[in-house]
Amino acid sequence: MPRSGSTSSTAPTQRATDRATDRRHARQDEMLAAVDVGLWYCDLPFDELQWDRTVKEHFWLAPDARVTIDTFYERLHVDDRERTREAIERSIATHAPYDIEYRTVAPIDSPRAGEVRWLRAIGNTFYDDADRPIRFDGVTVDVTAQKHAAEALRDAEQRLREEAHLVETLHRIGAGLAIEFDVDRIVQTVTDESTRLTGAQFGAFFYNVLNEKGESYMLYTISGVPRDHFSKFPMPRNTHVFDPTFKGLGTVRSDDITKDPRYGQNPPYHGKPKGHLPVVSYLAVPVKSHDGTVIGGLFYGHAEPGMFSERHERLVEGIAGWAALAMDNARLFAAQRRARAEAEDARAEAEQANRAKSDFLAAMSHDLRTPLNAIGGYAQLVELGVHGPVTDQQREALSRLRRAQEHLLTLINDILNFAQIEAGKLSLVIGDVDVATLLEELQTFIEPQAAARGLTFRCEHGPAAAVHADRERAAQVVLNLLTNAVKFTEPGGAVRVLWRADGDAVRISVADTGRGISADRLESIFDPFVQAAAKVSERTQGVGLGLAISRDLARAMGGDLTVDSEVGVGSTFTLTLPRAAL
Repeated sequence: MPRSGSTSSTAPTQRATDRATDRRHARQDEMLAAVDVGLWYCDLPFDELQWDRTVKEHFWLAPDARVTIDTFYERLHVDDRERTREAIERSIATHAPYDIEYRTVAPIDSPRAGEVRWLRAIGNTFYDDADRPIRFDGVTVDVTAQKHAAEALRDAEQRLREEAHLVETLHRIGAGLAIEFDVDRIVQTVTDESTRLTGAQFGAFFYNVLNEKGESYMLYTISGVPRDHFSKFPMPRNTHVFDPTFKGLGTVRSDDITKDPRYGQNPPYHGKPKGHLPVVSYLAVPVKSHDGTVIGGLFYGHAEPGMFSERHERLVEGIAGWAALAMDNARLFAAQRRARAEAEDARAEAEQANRAKSDFLAAMSHDLRTPLNAIGGYAQLVELGVHGPVTDQQREALSRLRRAQEHLLTLINDILNFAQIEAGKLSLVIGDVDVATLLEELQTFIEPQAAARGLTFRCEHGPAAAVHADRERAAQVVLNLLTNAVKFTEPGGAVRVLWRADGDAVRISVADTGRGISADRLESIFDPFVQAAAKVSERTQGVGLGLAISRDLARAMGGDLTVDSEVGVGSTFTLTLPRAAL
């Protein structure tokens, strides 16, 4: 009875345990299926493989499908089969974990035939006491979404790199053109760079020039093919295809120009001359001067159709704008040189004076035109959307534009002032000027600049005093000294202005804790076209006229401008002006 009773009570307990185990396995299967993880195992050597429903779904198999090792390899992408086989064999032979990514492909009789799914398989081999492999178990995880996301990220990063390289290239082209005054080099640079950027098989720049008699004729540059490919053909005429470009009517872009209704309408060739380069894809952009005059046209061709996109069109339009600015500047420069030569021939008796003035204008021409090129170039980039719709980049381009304009205005004002002083045509309105009032007005202007540089600014009021001077010119001199002090003082330093009455004179001093000036340069900094910085790399924008003009103005008002400085300690510039009776 005890044995019987014992048997009777054990059976229900075992059945309950089995049901609990089944429920636990079922919950486990549900959780794995929910996260798209499948279980697989098989006895070794490989025969029939045991896969759960999720693994079979991963391999495009029905839930009741029988799976063999051949089934496994058949459903793998053909390019992944051999490396997967090697990974399995290596794992079994070396006791190493099995971890691989491969693709499965939906069969041709499936509703999703040809669709590819990326899986990651992770497994281990089990061995008997004699170290023989007896079982191979593991899991599969669908990583298709992660793969696609990674590919999308790589594509996006590649596009960003390409856009950054493109913008950098455009800046480089623009910067190079801004300092070039030789038309031949300008047009060849434009042709080479734009042909490369568009991927054209060849590019050409046909442009009008004037000879010494003022007669117009056409020249051209070529890129991508030897020049003799074009030399035996006549220059382009205002045919139906070329007409929009040479008349400046707009850009022409065609995936297949031979199918354009304007193509082949003009004798004697009715298309391309015999032996001409094969042109199917076609892109042409007019190059127009700032006054609307058509300087010429940029033309690109490719033997394959559909090679030029809207993006290429915008790029070439931007480069055409750079080219027009550079060619305008080069022509102005050439015209100035011709005018100077003619003036020298006509006024031989004033050769020395004219040479000094011409040298000055020649030295300044580059600095005057570079800001104009920057203004036009960056405005062109913003308008054409080369930076894209990102507002921050647009703001940066506009900020550069504004800085270039401000720089240009400063240069022009300095040039005009210096020219007036040199010519003895400076007009002064002398009167009594209260020093405290003058400096308070300048203080409101300079304080924000000092704060932006992280400097301490202090105006130390002296005794009541007035100077006998031109109010506007006196303010100009002091403002120039204050601006220089802020510019050449490192953040954390200090700038202060003070004055004192000394007999018949009033001395207004601007002191800073900047880098200072070496003793051997203290006098030369007041010479025209000299900057305080000894090294080119340390010099600021400008041509070195500010201090020269300031001292000339001070002396024209009966005073002087002097400096005391020590390298590493700072500088003190002192404006001395005649004292006025209160």
